[in-house]
Amino acid sequence: MVRPLIQTKPPSAAVTALREHGSLQAYAALHRRVPGLGPFFTKFLYFTGIAIPPARGPRPLILDRVLSGRLQWMAAAVGRESGHDPDGSVAAWVWSDGNWSPHRYQVYLSFIHAAVDQLAAGDNWPSGAAPDLLECALFTTGCETSG
Repeated sequence: MVRPLIQTKPPSAAVTALREHGSLQAYAALHRRVPGLGPFFTKFLYFTGIAIPPARGPRPLILDRVLSGRLQWMAAAVGRESGHDPDGSVAAWVWSDGNWSPHRYQVYLSFIHAAVDQLAAGDNWPSGAAPDLLECALFTTGCETSG
């Protein structure tokens, strides 16, 4: 007998959601459900997604404070240059340090996948590189703080 997702424990509910529905539903199954875990659960989803590919949509990626900080820095730079967010307050709000909603996680997954598609269209990106290569590059690269 299969129990409904709501009655199962968060990690098993997330695995079931990933297998049957996709990354976003798996994220939602863990969001605010495991006290003290915070955004670390995206690491759990990432490795689970390697072992159990999602039913549909993108494979889960890691979103943590480091990656959020990189995205905030990039969004603030684009906001300043375009004049849409001159003081970086929108970027700071969008890519705050944690408690990202399932919607925000979906935005992150969409951004990374779209960025990889754009990079793949150029000559300076490995052909067939997975989105987690960009995620790793963002994680390990420091941000330029001047200008």
